[in-house]
Amino acid sequence: MAKQAGVSPATVSRYISGNSIVSDEKAEKIERAMKMLDYTPIPGKRQKDKGVIAVFLPNLRQGYFTEVLKELIEQVPRYHYRVIIIPTFPGDESYKMLFKEIFITGVIYLDEEVDQAILNYVGAKNIKSVMLGGATSDSRCEMIRINDLSAGYDVTRYLLERGHEQILFLAHRSQSIGSGYQRLMGCRRALEEYGIVFDESRVEYGSPTYENGYRLTGMRIESGLDFTAVLAFSDEMALGAIAALADHGYQVPEDISVLGFDGISISQRVIPRLTTVWQPIAQFVTKILDAFQNPEERFPNMEIVLPYTILEGGTCIPRDKGQKKD
Repeated sequence: MAKQAGVSPATVSRYISGNSIVSDEKAEKIERAMKMLDYTPIPGKRQKDKGVIAVFLPNLRQGYFTEVLKELIEQVPRYHYRVIIIPTFPGDESYKMLFKEIFITGVIYLDEEVDQAILNYVGAKNIKSVMLGGATSDSRCEMIRINDLSAGYDVTRYLLERGHEQILFLAHRSQSIGSGYQRLMGCRRALEEYGIVFDESRVEYGSPTYENGYRLTGMRIESGLDFTAVLAFSDEMALGAIAALADHGYQVPEDISVLGFDGISISQRVIPRLTTVWQPIAQFVTKILDAFQNPEERFPNMEIVLPYTILEGGTCIPRDKGQKKD
């Protein structure tokens, strides 16, 4: 086996046992030799040798990313993969060394704005890659997500049906096909169906963090903008908005209703529980790991769209049940 693969017996042993990592090049040589020799490992010996899944993400400040990683770490042992986290920094190319040293069999992107150079590098290696929770125009990358345009539309309708026509939107900018853009277009469509002109001045943009939710909401309160509801594009932004409202003397939901997006665990651990658009993060991860079971099976820009739901908590009530905001 080792002679056929052109590697040392120790390398073959490490690869088959799965107890340590070998380079892509050596792993491919061993796989080819195994096929040529019609070699089948002893049952139980190759349970850990399916390689490594690399996860590209910009930071861990966003709860959504943390929830995805927690779910991935919980599920991945059943599939006999390992996981490495690769932070992305502008201009940084250190990830290339990891791809040379580690047998990476799949890639997950958590950042829609991932550098095109990374997409090109991974695509050139013909490694199966998936964009989780977002959208991309790169034909080499598959997508697993919800219908963000529909979700934006439904959650805005949810507010409008409860008498909230003056809405402050806390959004994050993204590329024209990205989740943030699609959510906002859904919000706009719902408003226009109700005969309400979409007002760009009611949209504040920032990365979807607690700090930005607090800062942007406080800024709009101090500027005198009148609103009866806040629709934030992440749960953390929504919680930041609630804190800003409290610091300015407003009660949620009696004075102002607040809705979030994602349905991360912390949204249901606060009082009142946050009303939010719940995304099926556990199902996202399961679909990805199932997809990696067939690394050779590819469909250009394949998209798997999973259902979402508006999870009702205690932060949104009909306008006529609250106090009128003068």
